[in-house]
Amino acid sequence: MKPVDLTVESNGAILARAALKGTGIFGCLAQWVPCNYAGLFSGTFVMHNRAVALPPATGTYITGSWDMSITVTVVDGVATCDGSQDDVEKEFDNGFMSSESFTKGTILGAVFFAIEFDVSGNYRISAACPTPDLTIASKEYVRNPLVRGGVTVDSSSSTVPGQPANGKEKFFTDPLPAVGFLTAAGYTLKGTQSDPHSNGNGGNGFSTMTWNLKR
Repeated sequence: MKPVDLTVESNGAILARAALKGTGIFGCLAQWVPCNYAGLFSGTFVMHNRAVALPPATGTYITGSWDMSITVTVVDGVATCDGSQDDVEKEFDNGFMSSESFTKGTILGAVFFAIEFDVSGNYRISAACPTPDLTIASKEYVRNPLVRGGVTVDSSSSTVPGQPANGKEKFFTDPLPAVGFLTAAGYTLKGTQSDPHSNGNGGNGFSTMTWNLKR
């Protein structure tokens, strides 16, 4: 606990000064600032993200799906991630050379997690999970209608080491209205958010977040 001095001034003159003791909460400014109230809450924050690539009619194209499911469990402000990443990708080059890759990994470990409020009681929840150890199996082959799956010219398997959670790479809910404020006993943050998005490969995707946190 850090002691705090309270100073009362008027026109530059100090009228009174007192030392404050006790447990309190630092307030947030009107703009979003990194005030972290996660320590007051317990519950879950669940995210499912799915993207699907839609190939063009001709030429080089990619098909595949990218799935990520994450559950953040918060107990007295301490948050952990549990989930998975499962990607399947196929790429074709004018119908001759082709490749396939399959990526799987388990997401598990400590997480960056924050709850931010503004002076009106609106809040935003942000989180970032560690990346998983990814196992990537891939092969390149010449497509041949006479041979099922084509003729394999190269195949490989590798593991990409996971990385810890990074607060700079986080997903978060849009600002939402609160139903009370932190002084209320039994205060609950509860909601669902769904957003369409582009995956950057000419396809589309959808993400859904659901949270239920209680003080």
